[in-house]
Amino acid sequence: MVRTPMSSLFALRRPRIHVECHPGFFHIGVLFLAILAVIGLYALGVVDVLLAAPFQEAEFLYRCSNGPITFQREMSSLAQTRSSFHPHFRYLHKPSAVCAHASHNRMEKLQAVVLIKSAVDHREHRNIIRTTWMSEMKELNIPVVFLLGAYGHGNNSDIDKEQETYGEIVQQDFIDHYDNNTYKAIMGLKWASAYCPQANFVVSLDDDFYANPRLLNQLLDHRTALLINQPYQLVGHVYENASPYRTWFSKWYVSLADYPWTHWPPYPAAGAYVTSMQLIRLMALEADHVAYLRFDDVFVGFLALKLNVQPEHDDRFMLSTRTCRIELHKAIACHTVGSPSTVLWLWEHRLDHNRRRLS
Repeated sequence: MVRTPMSSLFALRRPRIHVECHPGFFHIGVLFLAILAVIGLYALGVVDVLLAAPFQEAEFLYRCSNGPITFQREMSSLAQTRSSFHPHFRYLHKPSAVCAHASHNRMEKLQAVVLIKSAVDHREHRNIIRTTWMSEMKELNIPVVFLLGAYGHGNNSDIDKEQETYGEIVQQDFIDHYDNNTYKAIMGLKWASAYCPQANFVVSLDDDFYANPRLLNQLLDHRTALLINQPYQLVGHVYENASPYRTWFSKWYVSLADYPWTHWPPYPAAGAYVTSMQLIRLMALEADHVAYLRFDDVFVGFLALKLNVQPEHDDRFMLSTRTCRIELHKAIACHTVGSPSTVLWLWEHRLDHNRRRLS
């Protein structure tokens, strides 16, 4: 009998496994990865960046507004001859005598009026402002009002009480939400032009900004002297050639359908800027005839471009809290990243610095 070696027996009994990869599976895998890559490119904004058109002023004016205007056109005809892009909102609070009380009559000139965009539930922010730099604004005879939208639930009783106590709430019935900030800015333009025509300037601030009233007043003095030759002024921390965010996950995402160009026109950062009243009047009339954009600072840039006004940069309007802490002595306004306690700290630190300097 012929004996078969054990190794050969195991070899005979071991099943032969042969896996053959079907070409179709490979193609499906490649296709799946390609689809993921394309989605990723869209989500990260790469495709939108590549497809965005170079910014051209003429096309922008044609597509985003009801035609360009000139300063020679009659202002009274602007609002009457063209359709509005925006809905009409009702005032819930419209204090009409704030500037009249400050100037004693509508004919006496005021240096400025301050408009603070505030979230309806930011009462702590408003109270900190009232007890810090706003009190010094009043000493300089510069009136201050807060711009608010409405609660989504419809109960406005706490704001009614706040207005009754302080008398400086301007409010309309659009829902107070980040995406409606431009409606809030438009409300401020219209309120200021209607009820503060005697002011030389409008100072626009957010409620998470600290301001130095003395340095602001010095800037206003300088700017007032320029009004004769430069009646249309817009001053702040100006962004030049800033690009829209194309990443889907960004809070500031803008699609190509909403804005097809590579960059924004020049605009001042929304938190703090100064506008001459003569320009405010034109902006208030023109605002309804420019397509809505939820970024109120860029929208102001749209208006400035349409009115042929170049925003002017001033680095004393600071967007970095860290920079402001270091250079507080020269800061006109500082962003505090939503912290009322930082506004209080900056105010107290400035007062301490002034006391040490005088002692």
